Amino acid sequence: MGQLLRRCFVVLLASLVTVTVAGLSSADAAGWSKATPSGLEQTAATSTSVAMKWKAVSGAPSYRLQVATKPDMSGSRYYRFKGTSGTVSGLTKATTYFVKVRVITTAGDNLSAYSSAVEAPTAFSTPSSLTVTASSAGSLSFGWK
Repeated sequence: MGQLLRRCFVVLLASLVTVTVAGLSSADAAGWSKATPSGLEQTAATSTSVAMKWKAVSGAPSYRLQVATKPDMSGSRYYRFKGTSGTVSGLTKATTYFVKVRVITTAGDNLSAYSSAVEAPTAFSTPSSLTVTASSAGSLSFGWK
C-alpha cells in the first residue's frame, strides 16, 4: 500500500511541474510550429530608426531581430519583440541596415533559424532654411542648414 501511494504522489507531482529542457519550457513549446518567420519588411523609417513587420509563426512565444550594417551580419545588434512588428531605434542616419528575424523563447533561447535578410535604410535628414546665396547669369548657389 505504501509503495502504491508513493507512485500516485510521484505521478501527481509530475503533472504539476513545468519541465524545462535547454531553456525551452513546455509552455513555450506548446503549439509552436517550428517554422522560420517570413514576410519580413520595412514599414517606416526616420533618420535614426526603422520599423519592421513580419508574418506570425503559429505558437511563437517571441521574436528576435538581428540588425547589422553589413550583409554578412557582422557587428550585429539584437532586439526582442513579443508581436510581429517593432521599431529599432538608435541607428545612424542615411545608413542601410540588414535585418533578419527568428523565433525565440520568452527566455531568449533560439527556436528557429533566421529568415533571409532584408535591407532597411534609415531616412536622410531633410535640409531646412534653403536660401539662394549667390546668383549670376545662368547659375545659382544655395545654402541650407
